[in-house]
Amino acid sequence: MALEHQIETLSIDVNFLWVDLRKVADKVTAAETNITVMQGEVKDLKKQMEQMMTETAELTRRAKDTEGHLPE
Repeated sequence: MALEHQIETLSIDVNFLWVDLRKVADKVTAAETNITVMQGEVKDLKKQMEQMMTETAELTRRAKDTEGHLPE
């Protein structure tokens, strides 16, 4: 009887551990999803930064082209 009780207790412990493991796995999956979303956001920000740098270079070029051509 004592052995049966120990087996039952171990079975319950294993079930609790399995539930805990599933919770951890769910959190890992959520973290992976967040990372994927953040990677997409970083890509978008890089594109915006590149566009801003291009626009800044164009504005700088235009400003240099107009130097000396503006009335004082």
